[in-house]
This record gives sequence, C-alpha cells and structure tokens, in this order.
Amino acid sequence: RMAEAQAEAKAEAEAQAAAVLAAEAEDAQARVQALEDEKRALRERVDSNFKKSQARAEAGVAAKAKALEEESKKEAAAQHKAEAEQCKRDEEANEEARVAKVVEMVEARALGQEK
Repeated sequence: RMAEAQAEAKAEAEAQAAAVLAAEAEDAQARVQALEDEKRALRERVDSNFKKSQARAEAGVAAKAKALEEESKKEAAAQHKAEAEQCKRDEEANEEARVAKVVEMVEARALGQEK
C-alpha cells in the first residue's frame, strides 16, 4: 500500500512538473509569436517609410528622403537587436526554469527512493 501511495505521489508530481513545463513552453511560444508579430509590424513600418522616402525623392526632396530612410533602417536594426536580445534572455530564462524543474524532479525522485 505504501509503495502504491508513493508511486501515485511520484506520478502526480511528475505530471505536475510536466504541466508546468508545458505551460512554460506555451508562454515561450506566445512570446516568440509576439516578437514575430512585432518584427512583421516593423518590416511594414520600414516598407512604409521606404515608400514615403521614395515619393519624397521623386518630389525633389532627395536629401530629406535619404535621411528618413537611414533613420528607419537604424531604428529597425536597433529594434531587431533588442528583439534578438530579449528572445535570448527569454530562452535563457526558460532553459533555467526547465533545468530547475528537472533538478526538482530528480531530487524528488531521489527523496522518494531514500524512503
């Protein structure tokens, strides 16, 4: 009976840990999707800025158009860099959380085996 109860407790703990990991993976996927959406919006903004700068150049304002285009590229590059850094931080945090959960599960198993 005791072994049965321990096995049930162990299975439940593993199921809970798996559920936590699944939720974390879902959160990470949602953050990745949000970053992809931001990236798409930035691309659209860059495209829009580029089209605007072309129209201004055609209207005879070439110097101002070039400056706006450069600013847009710098802004997009800076945003992309920030997104990449945030994504890396998210991945590192998720990996740390996963490792912590695995360690927790291993410790829980070890404690269960000691009894």
